[in-house]
Amino acid sequence: MWQLSQIYKPSSKQSLSSFLFTRLNYYLIDLFRQQNQLKDVILCENNSPTLTEQPTYFNEHDLRLQDIFKLLNHRERLWLKLYLEGYKQFEIAEIMSLSLSTIKLIKMSVKRKCQHNFN
Repeated sequence: MWQLSQIYKPSSKQSLSSFLFTRLNYYLIDLFRQQNQLKDVILCENNSPTLTEQPTYFNEHDLRLQDIFKLLNHRERLWLKLYLEGYKQFEIAEIMSLSLSTIKLIKMSVKRKCQHNFN
């Protein structure tokens, strides 16, 4: 935290506490991602002529995310992408040029679709 406080610029729009929270949040996300190495899945096609061809590797997490993205409309996909990148709701609202209440409705819609299709 001390190192982060040294690179903080008081002239920026963010307060020191928001800056530290955001940076530490990203740091923790990176740590969790490093510790939880997801298994790779090899997809083989039945009509593949030979097994000597290079297999296609997909990360299990990426496959699930692709399935989720297929269910969502454009605004919901953009919201989810920004949310997964670590943006807060008010930042997402600013980026998407929507009200905070609309962002909350989009969030509820994404959550509902995921629960309905993946539970």
